[in-house]
Amino acid sequence: MNVVGQNSIIFNQSNLVPSVNQNQYTYIFPGGKTFKDDKIAIKSISLYYSWKNITAAYGNNIFQIIWPTTASSSTVTATTTYTITIPDGNYSIVELNTYIQQYCIINNLYLYSTASPNTYYYYISCQPNSNYYSVEFDFFPIPDSALQTSLGLSQPSLWPTTNTYASAFTPQLIVPAITTSNSFSTLIGYKPGTYPSTYLSTTNIGIQSTFAPQVSPVKSIIVAVSIADNKFGQNNSVIGSFAYSNTNFGQLIVYQPSFPYYTDILNGSYASMTLTFYDNNYLPLPIYDSNITADLSILRTK
Repeated sequence: MNVVGQNSIIFNQSNLVPSVNQNQYTYIFPGGKTFKDDKIAIKSISLYYSWKNITAAYGNNIFQIIWPTTASSSTVTATTTYTITIPDGNYSIVELNTYIQQYCIINNLYLYSTASPNTYYYYISCQPNSNYYSVEFDFFPIPDSALQTSLGLSQPSLWPTTNTYASAFTPQLIVPAITTSNSFSTLIGYKPGTYPSTYLSTTNIGIQSTFAPQVSPVKSIIVAVSIADNKFGQNNSVIGSFAYSNTNFGQLIVYQPSFPYYTDILNGSYASMTLTFYDNNYLPLPIYDSNITADLSILRTK
């Protein structure tokens, strides 16, 4: 290959194509450009980790809790089902648990210590379990009325029932049916259903994921340009991909390959070229902060 020139094309926020996902950027060639046997590669890309892992668009932001409201000995005679809708955001499992606790406080689904009113007791929680590669949900029996008194526990003023509990019963989690590839079921690694299967329990119940949870739908970023001719790619516009495992949400991701991997440019004349970011499943990367910088190298051979 006879290289006669190397040029840089810089994309930034000014090239953004307005859309819901903000994942496309278009560069206008001054006067147009004609390419023949030329090549293109990534020199560097900088963008903020701003895509969210729980959203209404993903369909993974809603689940339910069943709470016993009336109980006689060994029998729950009435329940209330609470539908929890999580605001769009980026949540770890620990942060998801914090949101569940906040929901329980707002809806009076807790008890508190009479001796220390700022000490709250929750009866459903979740946590990551690295030993099992799992999301663990724990369910704790709500003490019967006599035990509440002996333990020095009080009910909030809007406790969801005025009736007493004659036995201890746990809340239950409802994992909804799968309607998208990024469902709540996928997020936590639980098949759709009700957990635990029965609410009658005088002991704590811990349940593990039944398959590997996918807490983040995005594992890596695929980069494509409209003028590329990748003859071996699933998408012939792809020019590379990269991961960001050591970057926290809100931090800057910087990708700079040790040397550029050149892809053919489709021969022809162009008024513009479009840079597109996809996730690892070739779905549009839902970028929240569109302030990016991408430096692409073009090798001219004629």
